[in-house]
Formats: sequence, C-alpha cells, structure tokens
Amino acid sequence: MHSIFPNYKNNIINISATLSKFLGANSEHCSLEALEKELEKHYKNIVFICFDGLGVNPININLEPTDFLAKNIKQRLTSVFPSTTTNATTTLSSATTPSEHGMFAWCLYFEELNQVIDIYKNQDHYTHKSIDSNFLKIRLPHGFYFDKNETDYNINLVSAHGDSKFNNYRFQTLEEQFNHIKNICAKNGKQFIYSYSSLPDTVMHDCGVSSPQSKNCIKEINDRVEEFINESSDTLLIISADHG
Repeated sequence: MHSIFPNYKNNIINISATLSKFLGANSEHCSLEALEKELEKHYKNIVFICFDGLGVNPININLEPTDFLAKNIKQRLTSVFPSTTTNATTTLSSATTPSEHGMFAWCLYFEELNQVIDIYKNQDHYTHKSIDSNFLKIRLPHGFYFDKNETDYNINLVSAHGDSKFNNYRFQTLEEQFNHIKNICAKNGKQFIYSYSSLPDTVMHDCGVSSPQSKNCIKEINDRVEEFINESSDTLLIISADHG
C-alpha cells in the first residue's frame, strides 16, 4: 500500500477552477489545459457531472476496458485531503480548497456550540435536532462558483441537494437525472449544467466496491452516459469523481 498525496495542479479543484474562469468568475487556482482547450470551442451545452466515488479503481474493477467510461478517461486527477464526500464535493462545487471552505467531513465538532454537527443536514449528530440555519452559513461560508458568473450561459443545477440562485432540478434516479439534463440541453440558448449524483458511492458503502450491486450500478451509469452522448450534439460532457 502506498500513499497518494493531493497535487493541486492536477486535482479535482482544477476542473472547477477552469469552469469558473470560463464562466467569468475569478479563481486563484490552476486550470486544466486539456479542459481549457475544449472550452475554447464554445459548445452550446456544457455539462459537468460528479458521480460520487466513481474513480479509476471502481471503474477498473467493474467495467471492461471497452466500456464507454473506461475507454474515455482523458486525465487522472488527485482528490483533496481528506478525500471525504463532503470535503471533496464542496471543493468541486465552490472551486475552493478544503483549507478555504472548511467542510472537512460529514460531521464536525464546533466548540462554540459544544455540538457535533452533520453539516449537510444542519443538525446535531447525536440528537438529530436542527440547529440555527444561519450558523453554518456564517461559520463556514461558501457558495457555488457558478453563482458568481458573468456569462451568456444559462446556469442549471441538477442535484439531490443544494440550491443555486439560478435553475434547480431534483431527482431520485439516474433516469430522472439524465432526463433533466437532456431536457435542459434541448432548450434554446447556451446551457451550463452542474450535476451531482450520490451513486455509486452509496451502493459501494452498503455492498462493497466489487459487489454485483456495485457492478450493476456502475454499468448503468456507463450505459446512460453513452446513450446521452450518442443522442447529443454540440455538447461537452465532463465527468469526474469526487474521490475513489
């Protein structure tokens, strides 16, 4: 077993930094050259999807080399540290490092409250009682990088949680997620879509990375992505894991 350290010039934050700059928002972090070159083509639709936990290792375990996702890996990136979902997805959505946003883990202890808080649920970890809704906004302020844009792209968030100040779409299944994305891409005008799915991470936690359930889940993700690409035109699709 060997350790892998974050390389903040080849990291998931560099995806967000690149997209943030493209949308007209500032970022102090490095861009990814390969993504910058694609964005120069000014596609009508730019779609970013984070599939939680769907890193190179789960892909290699559960897909064949000829499967769509496996054969279309463009660049291998490091994640942030700690590589928890809360920490990494906040980096992806805010274009800030963990030291900037402070959302290190699912639950954090706050001395001023003397409580352990589930920060995504805004509740006490042990009692499950809600806390003051303004506490985390003040204590750990961060926002979506695409909410700070100056662009001619329409901004869309397709996610099970979080609220952009622009267009928000909720879903429970992969089918619903991709239906939203397809419908948005079919609209007039330029569309930017940021989408997050908790799959396959939730299945891998429950059943294991190499389980039949995880294999089926990752295969479905692969097939839906391939179907979307085959049906799309003038669309740039960017897919990343948050960790894994």
